[in-house]
Amino acid sequence: MGAGKDEMKIAFHCDTNPGKVRGTNEDALLVLPDERLFVVADGLGGHAGGEIASHMAVRKIRDFFRLTAADMEATWPTIASEVEDDSCRRLVSAIQFAHSAVQEEGSASVERQGMSTTVVAAWFQGGRAYVAHVGDSRCYKSSGGVLTRLTRDHTLVNEMREDGTLTTESPKVLEALRHVLSRAVGSGSTRRVVVDLSVVDAKPGDVFLLCSDGLTLDVSDEELRDVLAEEEIPEETVRTLMALALSRTGRDNVTAVLVKVLPDDGVGDVAPDTMELPPD
Repeated sequence: MGAGKDEMKIAFHCDTNPGKVRGTNEDALLVLPDERLFVVADGLGGHAGGEIASHMAVRKIRDFFRLTAADMEATWPTIASEVEDDSCRRLVSAIQFAHSAVQEEGSASVERQGMSTTVVAAWFQGGRAYVAHVGDSRCYKSSGGVLTRLTRDHTLVNEMREDGTLTTESPKVLEALRHVLSRAVGSGSTRRVVVDLSVVDAKPGDVFLLCSDGLTLDVSDEELRDVLAEEEIPEETVRTLMALALSRTGRDNVTAVLVKVLPDDGVGDVAPDTMELPPD
């Protein structure tokens, strides 16, 4: 895309695939070029609930950003009052808005009860990347050949590892628990969900990758580092990552969104606006 409100130029590309095992794709993605906003969501729940949850979440985030584009004060009713920075507040509030909508939809239908979704979002403005997430979808930053994970997995296994209460490394046990999220958009009984937020510099040449766990289950961080450092064109980078994941188990849906910060004379790529919610 060309220069916008903050003159930051970016190139981007995205792709999603159901993988080799699942018949449906419960991943969803959102790209709002004018806002430089990118979102990946990975739904959970039977009877198509996961697919509905992820698509609803990205649509509600899109709606919130469009609602607040001209009025930053219109962050009701989900304003994150504990966040002082207006940009951080807008991004966190958008995810809270999605959380409420998914939660209400899940409670209104027996078949969709308990549905939820991960969300990872990156918003680029003013030479910074604002990254917010809930769940185990991830965001990485590649800068000068160094790969940094900007998110931490909100999973039972990861939290038990962090607090030292995980007493087994049995592959069977870990596999059974890997899908158990400790936090998700739409889950729980409270109207708010805890959203992790980080703000990092976004300089020309930096590359950001948002992805569902279908990619990271089959592609290691070391492989991600090498591909992101070697490939120059976002479309080629995404194609390489997707092919790598699908050449292996392909046991889950795979989604990747890649954003590259360009110099001032750069020209951006074009990507779809949003993946639509399937019929009920």
